[in-house]
Amino acid sequence: MSEERPIEEDAVNEENVVSAEPVAMTEEPVAAAAEETAQMGDAVTSVPMPTSGAQKTDVLAIVALVFGISSIVFGVCCGLFAALLPIAAIICGFISKGKIAKDPNLKGGGMALTGIILGFVSIVVIGLVTMLGVANAIMNNMK
Repeated sequence: MSEERPIEEDAVNEENVVSAEPVAMTEEPVAAAAEETAQMGDAVTSVPMPTSGAQKTDVLAIVALVFGISSIVFGVCCGLFAALLPIAAIICGFISKGKIAKDPNLKGGGMALTGIILGFVSIVVIGLVTMLGVANAIMNNMK
C-alpha cells in the first residue's frame, strides 16, 4: 500500500518547470552549422566511402560445402551417387577459391576450403568402406 506524501513547495518552482511555449527558429543556428562545416573543409570529404557495397558469398563456395557434407553423409550407403559428390565438392571448392582470390568483393573462402577438405575425407572414407566390403565378400566366399 502506498502512502500519499504531500508535495513539498520547494520541489515545484519556476526553475524546475519546462516551458511549453514553442521556440521560434532563427537562421543563426543553421548559419553557424554551415560555417562550422565550411571550416572543416576537406576533413568531411576525405572519409573513404565504400564503392562496391557489402561483400557477397560466392555461390560455388556454398555448393562445395553442401556437396562435401552430403558426400560424408551419403558416402557410406549410396554407391555411385556418393562417389560423385566428393568429386563435385572438390571441383566446386577449387573453382570458388580461384574466384574469391581474384575478386575482393566475394567471400566464402572458408566454406570452399571446408568443401574441399570434406570431399577428400569422403573419398578416403568411401575407399575404406569399399575395401572392407570387398574383404568381407572374399572372406565369406572362402568359407
